[in-house]
Amino acid sequence: MTIPANPATAFKVAVSDEALDRLARRLEDTHLPTEDIVPDAGWEYGTNLTKLRQLVDDWRRGDPEGGEGKPTSLKGNGVKDWWKHVEGRMNRHPHFLTTIEGVKVHFQLARSKDPNAIPLIFSHGWPGSFFEADLILDELTRTDRPGPSFHVVVPSLPGYGFSGPPPRKGWQLKDTARLFNSLMVDVLQSPAYMAQGGDWGYVVTRHLALYSGCKIYHTNFAPPNIPPYAKPLVTLEKAGWKGIVPKAMSYLFYDQFEIHGVQRGLEYLTTGSGYFEIQSTKPATVGYGLHDSPVAVLSYLLEKFQLWSDPRSPAFCKPTDKANNLSGITDENILINTTLYYLSSTIHTSFLPYYESTDSVLSLGKDHKLTAPSAHKPYGLSAFPYELAASPRSWLPRLNVNVCQYKRHDYGGHFAALDNPQALSADVREFAANHWPSS
Repeated sequence: MTIPANPATAFKVAVSDEALDRLARRLEDTHLPTEDIVPDAGWEYGTNLTKLRQLVDDWRRGDPEGGEGKPTSLKGNGVKDWWKHVEGRMNRHPHFLTTIEGVKVHFQLARSKDPNAIPLIFSHGWPGSFFEADLILDELTRTDRPGPSFHVVVPSLPGYGFSGPPPRKGWQLKDTARLFNSLMVDVLQSPAYMAQGGDWGYVVTRHLALYSGCKIYHTNFAPPNIPPYAKPLVTLEKAGWKGIVPKAMSYLFYDQFEIHGVQRGLEYLTTGSGYFEIQSTKPATVGYGLHDSPVAVLSYLLEKFQLWSDPRSPAFCKPTDKANNLSGITDENILINTTLYYLSSTIHTSFLPYYESTDSVLSLGKDHKLTAPSAHKPYGLSAFPYELAASPRSWLPRLNVNVCQYKRHDYGGHFAALDNPQALSADVREFAANHWPSS
């Protein structure tokens, strides 16, 4: 299927000088604490103050560490010049705006030169954005790799980036999936397509798989649907019996990769999910407070990137360790993602899926009537060691999915398209090569 040359209104990422000047002024006026909340707080109490101060200084100067291909002439010339360079990077693949069901939908489209390329829709999550796909676009559109090439479609979820906000109360991710299916089938004229996603993009992808146009689907996140025999152990672990779950899993012959994934899920529930409780109950309160402060947005998102990424990434690697330079979890990419939230004024609306769609995650694991249309479609999963909560391979059928490919990797975390773009791209290509319908 050939995607139309002009599928919607062309759009360029081009923030006004006025908005960038205001961002520069806000960064210049930053007033952060000079000492940790308690001595040697590190990351234990939340965002690390030393790291935050370093990133704010780099942001203000327009000289973030980890910048990819940034001309020397731009270094240190301020946030405005830096962002103009970032816009050039983003605009190497075209962007478009369209309206579906009255909702403004922004999407980026990276076309392959192969006329038989597979249409692939990538759905991002929180605290990510369409920029999550930046490091896989060029790889997936290549035609010199074994297997298929792709036309990659990367929309912004409603309430994120350059898409409009959800149009009403009660807008759920299943509604977003309906928009995205219409984007693929009606706007892009692709009656057959593949879907991929993680985090909230996992939920969108699972719902896209319910439509006939989505032929195969792949995720890098699969929230655990805990088997009945394990639930009492989890209850004991949360009540203070630390270590009982991993010990029991070792007796039941789960391997260390699977045990580590479940351990991270338990740690998330006990020490890492406070934001979830706020955003799923009173999203406006914290959203309005963050809206006008770029540094507040950075502090809020930075903790998530540190906690959910592989600690060997360039942004968070300890000085005594060697960073994985294949990772896109760099200071610059974290600042690009943060700047998108601030300049698009969407930090508050990005919280809405937590308020409206939390039940969607549970229903995808329990309501087999709901997921019946996708139960026999090929499904693939890429598993990374620093996922925030992971399912052992044997638990996946409880999600009512037809697991046709399961790939484990030694490096990577929750933001797989940034954290290990090469592995995710290779998995997607291999999965499509083996399971995309031939006719």
